[in-house]
Amino acid sequence: MGDYSLITSADGIYRLDYPTTSDDWKLTKLSNKETSDIAAADINNDGKAEYLAIEGFHGSYIRIYNDQFKTLYYSEPKTPFGHAIWGGNIGKNQYFVFGFRQGAQNLELIGSKDGDITTQIIDKQVGPSNATIFSKDNKLYLLSANRESNEVAIYHITDF
Repeated sequence: MGDYSLITSADGIYRLDYPTTSDDWKLTKLSNKETSDIAAADINNDGKAEYLAIEGFHGSYIRIYNDQFKTLYYSEPKTPFGHAIWGGNIGKNQYFVFGFRQGAQNLELIGSKDGDITTQIIDKQVGPSNATIFSKDNKLYLLSANRESNEVAIYHITDF
């Protein structure tokens, strides 16, 4: 997303293309669904970004779009208050990290295998508010602000 940004709102998702020497700013509506947050990653390794979106204002649904904003995955309402969201490289592949602050309060890893969306629970009942991946001394770590369990957790990533 070097030449554009995605903007989420009660009115939907927009793509804002930055001005160039030949073109002005351009705003394009991609979705009509109220969305609070969005992250990008190429989880199926097709060379194009997929987008993980929290529907509603920190809502109880997540949706994964392809690069044309067609739905690849839509969750059942597991739990309210989607909050932690990240997308990018973990090892040689790209994934999403996601978590809900209420209800089950799980921190999850979302990927793709053989064209299907996969999920893996990283930790339970922690209520993450933010998460990111960090590399130091050739080791990978997941840092998570586990607000509802009152901790900043550092998970050493070893299997990627």
